[in-house]
Amino acid sequence: MSEKVAIIVLSHNAWDISRKFLEHMRKNTDLDKIKLVWIDNGSSDNTPNNLEEYSHDVVHKKIINNSNKGVIDGRNQGFDWFLNDDDAKDCGYLMFLDNDQFVKDGWLEHHLSVLNSGYGLIGVEAWVMLSNFLPVGKVESLKKRFTYVGCGGSLMTREVPEKIGSYDPIFNPSYFEDPDYVFRAIRAGFKVGWNYNAKIDHLPHQTLGNMPDKQQRFLNSFSAFKKKWRGKKRPDLMQRTLPQFERDWKPNE
Repeated sequence: MSEKVAIIVLSHNAWDISRKFLEHMRKNTDLDKIKLVWIDNGSSDNTPNNLEEYSHDVVHKKIINNSNKGVIDGRNQGFDWFLNDDDAKDCGYLMFLDNDQFVKDGWLEHHLSVLNSGYGLIGVEAWVMLSNFLPVGKVESLKKRFTYVGCGGSLMTREVPEKIGSYDPIFNPSYFEDPDYVFRAIRAGFKVGWNYNAKIDHLPHQTLGNMPDKQQRFLNSFSAFKKKWRGKKRPDLMQRTLPQFERDWKPNE
């Protein structure tokens, strides 16, 4: 498998945050190991033009939408590129990052090392759901069980999307696409893990942009999720301790 990673980033306005993301990526990543695809979801703050400064080294490909397609339909453009574009065939891994997630030195090697410890898909935030599928919070300890990992910061082997496809569009514009994807991955036979101390800092969510009726969108997707998974058991996951979680871990040791 190729070690090159396709990284999909979605933005809607908030250029100052995106610029900080790109500066961290430039400073802390071996750019020869990635192909970063930037999908702009109808920004009105000149983000598409500002991206030109980074197109010669950090941004491999730009996809500029004339309107805000929603988080899920936007990210599914990244899946489509990864699965169908000849330019993506040398990428053995697919990753989604939010434009408010800032990578630190050694982040890529660390994240890949955790994934390659026996997982098909990993994330940087673990969440727990009640039996009625209501998410009730992030898990902060390896001693706690979790239900799924979030989309932002998720990394997967090529085999995962080749087998189960992209995010389910019934959840567009947002919410519940990530537990749905994890549930599907597990049912397809893939192991899901949590990078407990990923070298990625996360600001409060910026990816949605200025979309109205946040609570109603959550409830709509929650209803669709419950209908889809009614009668099926939710995952009950426990992340085992790995050497990569030690503070002084170094790659190739």
